[in-house]
Amino acid sequence: MKCDWKLVLAGKKGWLAKEYKQIAKDMGIGKDVIFTGYVIGDDLVPLFKNADFFVLPSLYEGFGTTVLEAFATGTPAIVSNVSSLPEIAGDAALFVNPLDVQNIADAMTKFAYDENLKNEYRGKGKKQLEKFDWEKCARETLEVYKNFKR
Repeated sequence: MKCDWKLVLAGKKGWLAKEYKQIAKDMGIGKDVIFTGYVIGDDLVPLFKNADFFVLPSLYEGFGTTVLEAFATGTPAIVSNVSSLPEIAGDAALFVNPLDVQNIADAMTKFAYDENLKNEYRGKGKKQLEKFDWEKCARETLEVYKNFKR
């Protein structure tokens, strides 16, 4: 199978990591699937910046910081339609059912072959990110305390 894409899987290696590597090898795409292991801090930035898009098919996220990191680097995002992710991403991501492989593949195909769509979501991501500005958050929190005191 000829592949023009690289799949980069970043994160802690789970208990099926060896099996996933073997599946990729058996499919003839072992060289096209990169397992980075756990990545933190500034090491994430080049991964996001070099990605055509970011996919987070998570079943649960307490907050979804990685979605905001993708937005901050101008990387279009595909995220689960469950947990905190719809609230964090707003209208700035394509949403998928994390248990529906075809749904995830369809969303990836949309971004893979539609540069205009990716550009649209880059802009939406930057706009959504503005809602999570620390100074704005501090001002709004201060207002809540002021109103509570009254």
